[in-house]
Order: sequence, then structure tokens, then C-alpha cells
Amino acid sequence: MSARQTTSPEAYEAFLRGRERFYIGTSASHVEAVALFRRAITLDPQYAAAHAWLAQMLGSQLALLGRTATAEEWAERQHLIQRAIDLAPRFAKRLRGALDHGDGGGELGGGTGRS
Repeated sequence: MSARQTTSPEAYEAFLRGRERFYIGTSASHVEAVALFRRAITLDPQYAAAHAWLAQMLGSQLALLGRTATAEEWAERQHLIQRAIDLAPRFAKRLRGALDHGDGGGELGGGTGRS
């Protein structure tokens, strides 16, 4: 997901650090990535890519733990994906697949994004 950049350098930094932690691929690094994506959203609530990647991370954590989402976890992920769609409609097709299939959004790609 790449689109117009966030206006917050701090949000972008948190986002990049979250992606870095994601690619490490350990349970501990995924916990750190979730916190960083949440921080990016706090710093810029309009940051579509941060919403989408947080949804992906929450799904990845469940996969690492080998369990399915609770109703609360499912609802949060669905909300995050829908929020990303609302913020960046041009990526709706890609993100709707995550809604339809219940995954975390797959590999979302780049990500400075708002549309």
C-alpha cells in the first residue's frame, strides 16, 4: 500500500520501525511491531497504511500462536481494515480481500499511505 505520505514524521518513523520488527518474524518482534503500528495511528489517525499493517500484525500474531481470533480480536481487525479502506479507497479491492477472507491483509507492501 503506497499513497500520499503521512504528514507526521514521527508516525512515519513508528510505521517504518513496525515494519522492520514485523520482518524479524519472532513472537517478541511481532509484539513490538503491534505497539509501533498503534503508536503510528495515535500520532496520525488518518494513516491508512498503519491501520492496514496493524490488522495484518494482529493476524500474524494469532498465526504464530496457532490460535483463532476471539470475537473481540476479529472485530478489531475488521474495524482496522475497514478504516484503512475508508482512508485510502484506491486500495479497497486489496483490503476487501482481507475482510472477505479474514486474513490480516496479506503483504500490504509499501506504506506511506493515505489517498
